[in-house]
Amino acid sequence: MKITQLRNATIIVEFGDCRILVDPMLAGKGVLPALRIFDGQRQRNPVIDLPPEASSALESVTHCLITHCQKGHFDHLDKEAKKWLRERQIPVICTPHDARYLRERGINVHPLPESHQQENPFFNGTVRTVRCTHGVGLVAMFMEHGVGYLIEIPGEPRLYLSGDTVLTPVIRDLFHVINRTYASCPRAARSSTSAKKSSWASPRSLN
Repeated sequence: MKITQLRNATIIVEFGDCRILVDPMLAGKGVLPALRIFDGQRQRNPVIDLPPEASSALESVTHCLITHCQKGHFDHLDKEAKKWLRERQIPVICTPHDARYLRERGINVHPLPESHQQENPFFNGTVRTVRCTHGVGLVAMFMEHGVGYLIEIPGEPRLYLSGDTVLTPVIRDLFHVINRTYASCPRAARSSTSAKKSSWASPRSLN
């Protein structure tokens, strides 16, 4: 398995002939508005350009997976990425909640079932959703919570894609039960668990 990070939440997961683009944010530097409005840091997004290898890496993509994409979460699916997916009609794996929104934008959606416990066929392995909690208290009322994904492919490391979430009892229990799991988490979701059981950190390359 190989994981290539393009932006904070945007990665490409490779195994066999499969290239899965996760939460694509493809706009040029500074094209999108700032996300932080209360602390005086009004830097526009994205804050960096895509890396030089992004174009060639994107050309190899066979599928896309989206954790959440509504309520202004363009850092997981922006306008440029919607156009890119619509033009190529690459299969997009998502939740039923996001499926209608994406289908209305001409995207080739393949929603997974609502149940977080149900394992679904995924290439020659399985995938299931893991509930996300994007925030707590009053903040949670305004957030799009989405899901994470647990991917299990024979002969490959088990991979947990967190989406945006705080470290909840559900996620902690997941790592206590399942050993040898790699986690790819946007920086805002960073926390820590036992190093013997998992990795919970910013996304990085895994070869």
